[in-house]
Amino acid sequence: MDRHIRPASLIILYIVSIAILLREKIAPFLEQQQVDNEPPRCRCIPGDPCWPSQTEWSQFNTSLGGKLILNNCHPNNAFTSPDVPYMQHAVNVSSARDCQLTLDFTQQHNIRLILQDAKLDCPSESTGPGALVLRTHSLRNISFLDYGTPYYVGKAMKIDAGVSSWEAQAAAHEQGLLVVGSDCPDAGLVEHTQRGGHSTLFSKYGLAADQVLEWEVVTADGRLLVASPVKNANLYWALTGSGNGAYGVVLSMAVRAYPETQVAAAKLSFSSDGVPLDTFYDAIKTVLLGYPVMNNAGVGSLWSVINGVFEIQPIIAPSLTVDELTDLLRPSLDALDESGISYDFKSENYPSYFDSYEAMSPQYEISPLTHVNSRFIPRYLIESETAITPLMDTIKFLATHNVGLLGMSLNVSRAPILPNSVRPMWRTAGFIVTYGAMFHENDHEANTEDLKVLTDVLEPRIEEIMPGCDAYLNEGNSCESNFKEVIYDSNYGRLKSIKEKWDPEDFLYSPTAVGSEAWKIESDGRLCRIKQPSNPEHDIL
Repeated sequence: MDRHIRPASLIILYIVSIAILLREKIAPFLEQQQVDNEPPRCRCIPGDPCWPSQTEWSQFNTSLGGKLILNNCHPNNAFTSPDVPYMQHAVNVSSARDCQLTLDFTQQHNIRLILQDAKLDCPSESTGPGALVLRTHSLRNISFLDYGTPYYVGKAMKIDAGVSSWEAQAAAHEQGLLVVGSDCPDAGLVEHTQRGGHSTLFSKYGLAADQVLEWEVVTADGRLLVASPVKNANLYWALTGSGNGAYGVVLSMAVRAYPETQVAAAKLSFSSDGVPLDTFYDAIKTVLLGYPVMNNAGVGSLWSVINGVFEIQPIIAPSLTVDELTDLLRPSLDALDESGISYDFKSENYPSYFDSYEAMSPQYEISPLTHVNSRFIPRYLIESETAITPLMDTIKFLATHNVGLLGMSLNVSRAPILPNSVRPMWRTAGFIVTYGAMFHENDHEANTEDLKVLTDVLEPRIEEIMPGCDAYLNEGNSCESNFKEVIYDSNYGRLKSIKEKWDPEDFLYSPTAVGSEAWKIESDGRLCRIKQPSNPEHDIL
């Protein structure tokens, strides 16, 4: 060493070297810190200096009365790599105060928040490294109201966010009522309704979102509000059809309730076994072409094409008899007889919708680990043999890739009694179809590849076959890059303005939710902001 270097210089050199090493060590954290009064770019994850200490977590748990749960399990799904450090906390909230405390804690410590209501959640929405999950499962109250407002007078039902569709229907049935809910019994009815909400009842009564009278919600800044057509009306409009965690934490909703009614229900199935594929697909085409008449009569149904089997179960006809329902199905049954295809058809009268719901709805074995996407099928595509060709081509295309297809028939063309943010394509659709692939439980690479096939292979081809048939928020591809148009369409500008009003710090995030274009998931799993070019057309409410 040069003997002329002074001791003070050695000390300075040593300090600089240590500073460089420290900067390299904490560089990821430094990127998150505020620059020029801007908010941190990334949410904190375990291992960051900003991650809460054990003492802070303990104090938070004490404030909640012991409702904090630590989950170190690493989920096997295509959204969380095994190489990403994973730690997830959850709060089982039982009151508005619990929500307020959780919102405050996560914002104070810059932690990603995930909202979760009942049993069924897409893995891309319900998991995330370092996230705190706010669970509303424990909010399970149901009450009945004699509602009286200028816009609705009649029976109503107030339903908490943790109530499943089956539980809501069972409670309504005991009161001689029914509500529009999901045909999947375990689906959380409040979340299902926020996103539009399909059902075999909607050709008769409209979408689940069309029934909403008011919401009880905790906003991002911790305020407990009621949102209705006359109070916080813009928040009501956004939540009713386009609300999936972008605007606040919904605690409950009040919806219209209808008198119970007798129902005719049926199921029909046939397969491609022993018949030419052209004959099999011609039979499917005949059945689908019969749907406009049934939809106009208030009949709803769920159908599927999986592994060479076509099945409709259930077929629900509120206020009709079995004879009337069979007459509507007669063209399809006659065509099957003429084709020589063996089929199974069963029908029955039920004294109430709930009885038919219990007896005829399939028992779903739904894994939360499922890649799905959906498409609205306009009514004009099922009004003639020529028009239906793109839909039939799509069914055949998916079959060649061993992808199952589920369809639900509908006619919700009539305007709801209250304006809402349900996307306009609902009103012109004859079907909504959903397709997807199951996750491989312990194979992250296979999961990622399946999602890539869905996004990069199936989606472009389906868009080519049926251009402009956009997706349903509740069953959309979480990796959809063009989600603003595909999911929200012309509503997005107004929704973005409402988001900016009720969540000005842009704290609430969910894949494909309004405002999510400002965020991305980095390779280490953390959620980070990205810069987006301004779009003047989205600046107007």
